[in-house]
Amino acid sequence: KTQQQNTTTKHNNKTQQQNTTTIKQAFDCSCERLNCGNIHLLYLHSFLQCKDNSIIKTLRELKDSGRVRYIGVSIYEPSEMEYILSSLHEIDVIQFPFSVMDNSRWKKNDLLKRAKDSGKLLYVRSIYLQGLVFRSPDDELVRKMCAERYISDLRRIAGRDGLTVQELACLYVKGVKEIDEMILGCESPSEVRENLSILNSGMTLTHESAMEIEMCMKEIPQSVIDPRKWSRP
Repeated sequence: KTQQQNTTTKHNNKTQQQNTTTIKQAFDCSCERLNCGNIHLLYLHSFLQCKDNSIIKTLRELKDSGRVRYIGVSIYEPSEMEYILSSLHEIDVIQFPFSVMDNSRWKKNDLLKRAKDSGKLLYVRSIYLQGLVFRSPDDELVRKMCAERYISDLRRIAGRDGLTVQELACLYVKGVKEIDEMILGCESPSEVRENLSILNSGMTLTHESAMEIEMCMKEIPQSVIDPRKWSRP
């Protein structure tokens, strides 16, 4: 059975002069390199681009012409999602980091539910928090950021439920009903197969385990869940 393939790309934010002409030229170059006439999803690379009226206007024109189906943006903070919900109706897809460890700040004040109610598509990345969930409690980076108890809690819950930490992390995110898609970074074919095996296994995480995870991670520091703040050994 042939599966549909959707092409996704990002607008280059390194162009010095951002205007209708340069944005469309960059878009045309991307289409040429990708050998396609239209794009399923065109991302803005950063939230700051959302506040550039010339970029938003041009992307709206591309969408209206049928060359782009969805306009998306990659964000880092819940406040950025709040801004999009209140001021940027042109944005169709919001991509943000979300994981078994980084969840409470996104669920606060029913943010995800409000985003879905407004018609947004929610795509999540970094579901393994750049591999942090796989580290041991005595790992040097884990100890440096004082995250031992959070890693230990994941291992305890996974062990009790008869799951690997990878299965626990993946199933938790899969079970959040507001999330439409997960973006999984893989470095080898075996990693692709491992993730597909979990997603297609039919396994689910119990409601009680999901609630326990959220309770354990409720007060997790920003310094743990934001890799930009990590001081790697």
